[in-house]
Amino acid sequence: MAQDQPKAAPAQVPVISGDLGECTADLRVTNVKDQPISNAKISLEIKYGFGGFHRTTLDIYTNVDGKARFEGLPEKSRGPLAFTASYQGRQTTVVVEPREQCHGSFTAVLPNEPLPQPKDDE
Repeated sequence: MAQDQPKAAPAQVPVISGDLGECTADLRVTNVKDQPISNAKISLEIKYGFGGFHRTTLDIYTNVDGKARFEGLPEKSRGPLAFTASYQGRQTTVVVEPREQCHGSFTAVLPNEPLPQPKDDE
C-alpha cells in the first residue's frame, strides 16, 4: 500500500521594503532553461526627491524557488527602476517603469556564462 507523501510547503519569499510608496515587484531569477536560481542577489538603487539627490539601495537574495519581493517602491521615481540580478559572475537587469506597472511580476534570466571582465591596459 503506497502512502501519500505530504506536499512540501512553499518556501517563504524574502521581502524588502523601500518605504517610499505603495508599488511592489515580485521577481523570479532563472537560468536560460527556466530553472530557478536560489541565493541570487537582486540589487535596486532608487533615486527620489528633488533632482534625484536622495538615493536608497536595496539588496536581497532569492529563496530556493528563485523568488524575492520588493515592497514600498515609489510610483514616481527619477527614471525607471533597474533591478540587477547576479549570481556567480552572471548578471542581468530588469527595467520597470512603476508609473506604468505599479504592481507586477518579472523574470530575470541569467546567461549561462559569466560576463567577460574588461582587461586592464598595462
